[in-house]
Amino acid sequence: MLSKEKKYPLILAIAYGVAYGVVAQFAIRLNMLGGLFGAMSFGFVFVLPFVFGVITLWFADKKSQQSWIFRIFAPWGSTSICLVFSLLVGWEGTICMIMAAIIYLPFASIGGVVTGVALSWHNARNKVSSTSLVAVMLLPILFVFSESLFPLPVEYRKAETSIDIEAPVSKVWENIIRVKPINEPLNGFFYKMGFPKPIAATLSHEGIGGVRKASFERGLVFTETVDRWEPEKAISFDIEVEPGSVPLTTLDEHVMVGGRYFDVLRGTYEIERLDDSHVRLHLSSEFRVSTRFNFYAGIWARFLMLDIQQTILEVIKSRCER
Repeated sequence: MLSKEKKYPLILAIAYGVAYGVVAQFAIRLNMLGGLFGAMSFGFVFVLPFVFGVITLWFADKKSQQSWIFRIFAPWGSTSICLVFSLLVGWEGTICMIMAAIIYLPFASIGGVVTGVALSWHNARNKVSSTSLVAVMLLPILFVFSESLFPLPVEYRKAETSIDIEAPVSKVWENIIRVKPINEPLNGFFYKMGFPKPIAATLSHEGIGGVRKASFERGLVFTETVDRWEPEKAISFDIEVEPGSVPLTTLDEHVMVGGRYFDVLRGTYEIERLDDSHVRLHLSSEFRVSTRFNFYAGIWARFLMLDIQQTILEVIKSRCER
């Protein structure tokens, strides 16, 4: 257990970090000047946790500032509390909190290490101007403001999955053009994190121009217009979120399908015949990612699509092989 001499400086340092974090997050999330500030920015995701580390070390006692363990892990306290607070007040959903934590914790440590080394170099905190601290504290907001002056970068990506099924082609085709109500347990990672589970998919009529209605939990509905129809070979469709079908309580706004940052555009099923009783079913999707950090968000978006697609393929496989 920590002694009182070590415990209270740690609590105080973390408290300052939490206080700054809550205020900074609130300021950045304000929809001022037509949405000038926002959470999906480089400043919010990468710079803000760095400043958490700076604040935590700045207000720590001199002895703690010399400790490498303190520099690395103390910022995790304020960072974790701020993330949980964001979840509890509804600023973030579970999916976004996990995505953020993977970035926040190491960057908070970097901020702590840099600050600890800098303060040790100057040998005393009072030799470092408080103006420097204020400037660092303003960095996230300045970054977010600067980023808002430029349009969001847009990237189009593709996710491809496949599964081998022991069933004739006709049976597989029957199960992909329409999907009867799903009662099977779905074990995908994102479903466990709260992403709506698929319910069923209907088809207005067979052939090009047919409209699939793919419904998910909590009112999420995709309208899928068929533009490729090769019986027992392939089906492709454009995907649009049905207007008004995504209530705010369904998805975190940062991962909302059809939203500003993420959208699913196309889906394709292709049946590869292996022999008379075996096929390989391919499912691919095209999606859009529009954030200030597509290099990171794109990884999660692809992970999401692969997870959803693989779950759907497993349901189809199970039904075809019964």
